[in-house]
Amino acid sequence: GICYTARECQAIGGTSIGSCARGFGTCCYQQMTCGGSTSNNCTYLISPNYPGTYNAAQTCSMRITRSSDTCQLRMDFVDFESIKPDEFGVCNEDQFTVEGEMKFTYLCGSAPTDWHFYLDVSGKANPTVFNFMTTSVSFNRRFKIKVTMVPCDQK
Repeated sequence: GICYTARECQAIGGTSIGSCARGFGTCCYQQMTCGGSTSNNCTYLISPNYPGTYNAAQTCSMRITRSSDTCQLRMDFVDFESIKPDEFGVCNEDQFTVEGEMKFTYLCGSAPTDWHFYLDVSGKANPTVFNFMTTSVSFNRRFKIKVTMVPCDQK
């Protein structure tokens, strides 16, 4: 999470998960699901009904407006279960995508716990749009992905 005052955490719709700054602050994080939009750092993208599963055929989009000094997004896959790719490695039924990101086309299947990667977003459209598209109602899927903005001077 990010260290905020309790009032700041509440104002951004965050959740407090402990204290920081020697007890003067609260460790705050924000969760967002389908249709959500934020400009807050350290946001969790979560599937509908998380930590439960869902089996709807739908497109779930979420937007994060980055701060001007952000050059990368760190994507931590806390939990990711979807329909695996076919025998050719193609994600025909479930696809997690990032709009405008050419090096990261799509992802499906399962991700190892605490797997992460970095997306280079310098010079890319803002906000960053994340889509989780599903076409089948016959699979119980879920995801929780932590997105952290990485300033240009720290990449």
